[in-house]
Amino acid sequence: MTVGYRVGLDPRTGGGRLPPNLSDGRNMRIHRRPALLALGLLASLASCGDADPSRNSNSKVSGPRHVFLISIDTLRADHCGLYGYPKPTTPFLDSLGERGVVFDRHVVNSNNTLISHASMITGLVMPAHNAYDKGEGKRNRISDGHECLAEVFQGAGFQTGAFAAHPVWLAPEFGFDQGFDVFETGWRPARVVNRFFLKWVDSEKPSRIFAFLHYYDVHSESAASKPGTLPYEAPPKYLERFAPPRPEDFTGTVEYPSGKILIASAYLQAFNGAYKDFPPGHLEYIVGCYDAGIAKLDDDLRLLFEELEQRGILEDSLIVITSDHGEEFKDHRAMLHNEWHDEVMHVPMIWLLPEGMERGTARVADLSRSIDIAPTLLDLAGLPPLRNAQGLSLSRSILEGQPTGISQSLFGMRILRAIDEVSEFKFCDIEKYYTFYDLAEDPGEMHNLWVGDATEPQDRKRMAHARILISQIRKDSINIRNAALVRGEDTEVEMSPERIRALEALGYLGDDKEEEEEGSE
Repeated sequence: MTVGYRVGLDPRTGGGRLPPNLSDGRNMRIHRRPALLALGLLASLASCGDADPSRNSNSKVSGPRHVFLISIDTLRADHCGLYGYPKPTTPFLDSLGERGVVFDRHVVNSNNTLISHASMITGLVMPAHNAYDKGEGKRNRISDGHECLAEVFQGAGFQTGAFAAHPVWLAPEFGFDQGFDVFETGWRPARVVNRFFLKWVDSEKPSRIFAFLHYYDVHSESAASKPGTLPYEAPPKYLERFAPPRPEDFTGTVEYPSGKILIASAYLQAFNGAYKDFPPGHLEYIVGCYDAGIAKLDDDLRLLFEELEQRGILEDSLIVITSDHGEEFKDHRAMLHNEWHDEVMHVPMIWLLPEGMERGTARVADLSRSIDIAPTLLDLAGLPPLRNAQGLSLSRSILEGQPTGISQSLFGMRILRAIDEVSEFKFCDIEKYYTFYDLAEDPGEMHNLWVGDATEPQDRKRMAHARILISQIRKDSINIRNAALVRGEDTEVEMSPERIRALEALGYLGDDKEEEEEGSE
């Protein structure tokens, strides 16, 4: 989650959980028929990478009986053991990685929970899927003209269920219920999400399952929490293992002369920017709290998998585990997840195959993206591709160890990670915030090669080419969006005052005029 959709421009973000009695954040149980299918002509506008789209066909694979898309909100890759983190935060995920397929350079297409998950289930970048924060209490939902992942599984005879822990963004109003027989969302810890899901399984006894499970536990706490709440919450036994001793002067609050007190996510927001540092030892303690939350969620996932195994579901399941974005801890200058550095952009992705479907490699070193998840799930399940997806199937990488063939990924609307004839690079094409990193020479993104008129000629040429790529992807995306809107459906969501207050408590302030203008191209 981030401030509206102005990626990296305004470091005013936050996030976290809200009290369960929030009037418009209540638990919901929704049934909805599938949305209308998208127009077939959209496929011709599809590619955001340069691999061969014909790879979206894997007729040799027999489909799994059950399919799971699991999203762990706010989990950065380099805080997981399977990506080299020295602390034992993810022993269960590490064990899954050992028997599954791990993608080493998986990147998200947005740092916003709404936008990022929309990309996961549509295979589209923004503005193609049209779901984003316009500010001033107005947001857009996924266009009904688009075909979503669950609709394909539902049409193939799967019983479909979504169990999410963010009732403001991951809600029916934003189109996330398209294709789901049951859609449950509410401010809940992981074990409650699992309980709702298992109750559905036990009561419905579906013969074929497609399930979307979303967990919010790793995310920073909400500013609506009571004083004394830590920025990242975990039970004491986890804090004792992963956090250093609490500094004596650590309060987790900032008090203004006016008497206003900032806590939890809002407290972290107060330390955003390059020039405000934490007192000695405070940041280390905060990072330890974050790690403790990861370890707790890792245990909750282990318990879920034990339940699936007991029910005989696990052995015939195709599962992907990933995240919508990472988290910042002054790696560059910010806290939370406002920007586009790899602590936010690079997240885990693990694929687990059902029995009888053999992996072709243990790890994939090539680039992969959030928009590739839906095409891959459908391909491995032996189902037809989404009609309008920009993402590509990764099935040959998973089953045969082939390269992904992907050389570029758009993040937000103006940030490109790509590979050219020189090396891999990352370019932010936002006026006043121009940033260009050569990731081969500078993987930590510490040396901005954009220096105005003094920029080296070769780098200037590379940036000019990157601008052309960004422009083309955006134009194609706008064409896809407009084609989906030909039915004349209104996709704007007028949010209630309660939900606006909820987003404000989470740090969403929604000043997003630039992106609204860009979307009109």
